[in-house]
Amino acid sequence: MMRQNLPPVILRHATSEDALTVLRWRNDPRTVSASLSQKAAPVDGHLRWWNNALNGESTVLLMLEDSGDLVGHLCLLNAGDKAWEVCVIVDPDERGQGYGGLALCMLAWFGQPDKYISYVRPQDLALQRVFAGAGFSPVGFETRDGVVVGRYERM
Repeated sequence: MMRQNLPPVILRHATSEDALTVLRWRNDPRTVSASLSQKAAPVDGHLRWWNNALNGESTVLLMLEDSGDLVGHLCLLNAGDKAWEVCVIVDPDERGQGYGGLALCMLAWFGQPDKYISYVRPQDLALQRVFAGAGFSPVGFETRDGVVVGRYERM
């Protein structure tokens, strides 16, 4: 069946122009509470990290657009052994629309590592559902940065 009259949704590589938008999403109170650090990111530190990530080989930054509007962001961190750690952020105004799961499903378009990994706080049931819906399976708990988190993997 052909898609008709549906807005185009794309996943593209991030640019330096996307940095402040992602910072705003990253520093949203609900995003901060789901993060491991549970602290807002400072502007200067975020911009430095973003530029290093854009120019490095161990991080891939992707943006999800719907009809030209930015709605989400994926960060892929090389975890070694053909595995990539995935972090997802959705525009706070677009949460609950399915963009996080869609972005995770669209990762296949960027090649297929042996494994994707993500870490989710046990109390973040919404994010657990997003990862489960995108084919990730819970594989146990770990302590990361002093925080107990659930580990999710997709082969």
